[in-house]
Amino acid sequence: MSEFTIRRAEWGPDTEALRDIRTHVFIEEQKVPKDLEWDELDKDCLHALALAGDKPIGTGRLTPDGHIGRMAVLAEWRKRGVGAALLTHLMDAGRERGDTFCELNAQVSAIGFYERFGFQAEGDEFMDAGIPHRVMRLDYGTSSVKQLSGFTELRSAIYEIARSARHEFALYAPDLATQLTGTAELEAALKDLALSSRRGRIRLLVQDARAAAADGNPLLRLTGALPSRCALQQLCAEDEAEDEVYAFNDNGDSFHQQKTESATGTFVTGSPVTARDFQRRFDPLWERSVPAPDARRLQI
Repeated sequence: MSEFTIRRAEWGPDTEALRDIRTHVFIEEQKVPKDLEWDELDKDCLHALALAGDKPIGTGRLTPDGHIGRMAVLAEWRKRGVGAALLTHLMDAGRERGDTFCELNAQVSAIGFYERFGFQAEGDEFMDAGIPHRVMRLDYGTSSVKQLSGFTELRSAIYEIARSARHEFALYAPDLATQLTGTAELEAALKDLALSSRRGRIRLLVQDARAAAADGNPLLRLTGALPSRCALQQLCAEDEAEDEVYAFNDNGDSFHQQKTESATGTFVTGSPVTARDFQRRFDPLWERSVPAPDARRLQI
C-alpha cells in the first residue's frame, strides 16, 4: 500500500490545503514574495493534491494553456516519489483533455528531475522570484508515464523494459534488488535478449555482488552462463551507492524507484530523452566500476 495518495483538487473547497503547502515551500522556504505567488490563474487551473492520510503534503497545477507549475512538496516528504506522482497526475490530466504538449518553468536545480519524464530544456536561463529557471517542454506524442504502486507493478515494469529492449538493457541496483529482479520471467527475458543477436548486451551494476549472491538472485546464473553478453560489475570504492534502483533500454523505456524501501516507482515508455538521462548517469559509473567475482567464487 502506498504511503500517500494523489487526487484532483478544486480551487474553492481545497483552497486552504493548497495555499498552506505553497506558503510553506515557496513563501517561507524559498522566500518568494507573496504577491508573486498568488495570481488569478488558480481559479481556472486543474490542481493535484497529495495526501498522507488526511494530511496535505504536496501540490501542483495545470493551467488552461498546458503549463504545469506551482509544484511543491513538504520537506519531510521529498525524495519519496510524491513529486513524481503529482507530475504524472497533471500530465495525465493534460492528455485526457486533449492537450498535445505541456510546458513548465523549471528551477535549474530541478531540471534533472523533469528530464526523467521526457521534458527538454529550451532557451536561456532566466530569473523568476530571484531563482534561476529554464523553460522545459514535453510533446506527448507516443510517450507515456505510469506511476507505479506495489512491488508487483515494479517487477512488471522492469520485465517490460527487458522484453522491449532491442539490443541493450542496463540496471543500477546496489544490492541487485532481488525483490524486483529475482524472477524466472526476468531471467528468461534477459537470456532471450542476450542471445537475440551479436549486439545483445546486458549490464548489471551493484555495490556488492556477494550480498546479491546471498539472496540467491537468479540473474547471477545468467552472468555465469553468458559472461560475454551479461556483465556484472561492482561500483568502485570512490563511488558511494545511491539508495535507488533504475533500469533503461535502447528503445526509450526506463524505470526508476527513488527509494528502495518504498513500493513506488515510475515507468516511462517511448521517451529516448528520459532513457538517455539515465544512461548519462549510468555510463560514468560503469566505466569506473570493477568486475564482480565470477560465479564460482560467488558459490552460485
